[in-house]
Amino acid sequence: MTERKIEIAVDDHLLRRLRARAADAGVALEEHVRQRLVDWLGDWGLNFVVHVVKSGETLALISRHYY
Repeated sequence: MTERKIEIAVDDHLLRRLRARAADAGVALEEHVRQRLVDWLGDWGLNFVVHVVKSGETLALISRHYY
């Protein structure tokens, strides 16, 4: 799996607090944030269904079926 970086802008005050909290906990800030995001996502987006559209189906019918 290829890892990519994302950037999130925070103000200086928040960044100082984040770095201090990570240091106090003895963890790397980036790894801690990554793990919190993974925890927050859970298995969301990992489960999916493949639907082959049949003749006569409409988007409304398909939507009703799945939602």
